[in-house]
Amino acid sequence: MTHRTWLALALSAAVLLGSSAARAETHVVAPAGGGLPALDVRVDLQAGVVVAGGAKVPIDLAKGRFPTEGQVVTETLPIGAGRSVVHVRVPASDAEDVAWEAILAGGKAEPIFAGVTGYVSGDPGERTGQAVRIVASGKRSFVLVGSIREDKCICGQSATLLDPQALYPASLDLRPATVQRLTPEQQSEAEAIAAVDV
Repeated sequence: MTHRTWLALALSAAVLLGSSAARAETHVVAPAGGGLPALDVRVDLQAGVVVAGGAKVPIDLAKGRFPTEGQVVTETLPIGAGRSVVHVRVPASDAEDVAWEAILAGGKAEPIFAGVTGYVSGDPGERTGQAVRIVASGKRSFVLVGSIREDKCICGQSATLLDPQALYPASLDLRPATVQRLTPEQQSEAEAIAAVDV
């Protein structure tokens, strides 16, 4: 079984178990492990930056769009191999489902991912953008990043991840991956179709 096939199976199982729960926080510390140092992450809305291990990552939103501190999310995500990363989400105050997000790891000078997510470009009905999805599976989480298009969604979904990339624990980079796009609810409600030889 190839690593990519294993990842596809694991992600499919992970989707069935639901998404990770995130809490509103502006400060979190990811523990050391798997060869990575601990990572202290703090969101400073006043300065417009995320301070991660001493490095400052600019929050790429206009300050007028910043939320209150109570709406900011920072969470530690165990990703396997004893390693953890930090997910930061700073939602825009003036647009639903638009946010600045980052994935950060100890020992890495640059974010694994940092950018504005949600439908941010194009005309209504044809807007495009990027999305981050966190899928929990037992004691670990899968981190997915991909593009989204308003005119290319699975029925019943506001956004469907296209060209998904998964975070690989060993290399800490994002690589193309095959993932389940249906939610657990959609899978349970799907009509079974029996194949008939004609």
